[in-house]
Amino acid sequence: MQLLNIDTNIKSNSVRRAAGSPFLSNDSKKGIEAVAITVFKPKGRTNYSCQWVDPVTGRKKTRSAGTKIKRDAERFAGNLEKQLASGTYHEDIRMTWDSFRERFEDEYLPGHAQKTHDCYGTVFNSLERIIDPKLLCSVNEAAISKFQSELRKPRSRSEDKPKTVLSEATIKFHLVHLKAALNWAVEQRFIPVAPKIRMPKNPAGMKGRPITKEEFDRMVEKVDVIDSKTPEEWKLLLNGLWWSGLRLGEALKLHWTDESNICVDLENELLHIQAHAQKGRRYTQTPMAPEFVDMLKEVPTEDREGFVFNPIGSRDRKQRIRMDTASKMIARMGEAAGVKVSETEGKTKYASAHDFRRAFGLRWSRLIMPTELKEVMRHENIATTMQFYVGQDAKQTVKKLRQASANTLANTSKNSPKPAKEKDCNPL
Repeated sequence: MQLLNIDTNIKSNSVRRAAGSPFLSNDSKKGIEAVAITVFKPKGRTNYSCQWVDPVTGRKKTRSAGTKIKRDAERFAGNLEKQLASGTYHEDIRMTWDSFRERFEDEYLPGHAQKTHDCYGTVFNSLERIIDPKLLCSVNEAAISKFQSELRKPRSRSEDKPKTVLSEATIKFHLVHLKAALNWAVEQRFIPVAPKIRMPKNPAGMKGRPITKEEFDRMVEKVDVIDSKTPEEWKLLLNGLWWSGLRLGEALKLHWTDESNICVDLENELLHIQAHAQKGRRYTQTPMAPEFVDMLKEVPTEDREGFVFNPIGSRDRKQRIRMDTASKMIARMGEAAGVKVSETEGKTKYASAHDFRRAFGLRWSRLIMPTELKEVMRHENIATTMQFYVGQDAKQTVKKLRQASANTLANTSKNSPKPAKEKDCNPL
């Protein structure tokens, strides 16, 4: 077995052969401890290997240089030494995907909302179904490209259901979460670099649209299609979503007295929303719309306890209804009422709970300033408010322009001085 002790000169990037004991680099002469790497060819092997002692653990480590040419192996050892010296060396490139997922769920996800847990679970399950990676490092550019391609193909969850196609927004949702997980893997030094991911273009506009008052009334009339034992509670929930602008999950958490999630403050006409109870993850005191305040004040004082909205599904259960179940039931009302909000690639989307919030935002965008609307809608960024709610109704803008023009002309005609009468210059 041939042994070759080497060290590297970081400044010149050259590898020098040692005689007897390993040479030290210029940095090590300045007091920085160098790692001596031995390059050798194991008996019965084709390629050279690199061996060194971990300065932290004191254990001997070995890695293949991946080449049978000694000079290339020495170059590999030089690069390896620089990585060890700078702290950028990643030795756990053979980590299995299952081990990574377990550590990600145990170390990264705690402290995040349950919805975040569910989102990552959905993405990881899809990746395992399509790619079935054995090693973390196998989730590379080629694998992600295939993953993205397979997501675009029509798929049916069961034989008795028609095939559906995921939207570009849903595909981007998968890739964004996968990218975040792989970036965390880089931070933990499980992989050297994260693979590049080509993101789909942002879908133009909203996924749905603001529904009209007439469409809202049609949906309220179709409450019976869900076969609930408490149709009046469902009507109350629909009206609450329409007048409040709350997200469905927030509305189901709305409480008369308990401030641990979202609490009503009728005296000050505010909603006290804890950080964990809303999307923005920050505590807010949000103004309530006057119509929503009036609606809540109609509830008798003695009934103002517990949750504000208490819908029950088609099955009589003691526990509160889940948000996803309530969402599906409201979507069934939208379909029964024939309220279509989008049609893409032959797929029709009917009105859902979030279209109530869109309608709320559009109504108030005509009445208050964008900064005030941002506060009411609780958007993290004013750009979101401007993109989806300000200037989205072209017909309404035309009416305002016409009205403004008429008012300007009327004011101009009133304020303009009357022409003076011509004086008769004839002295006779």
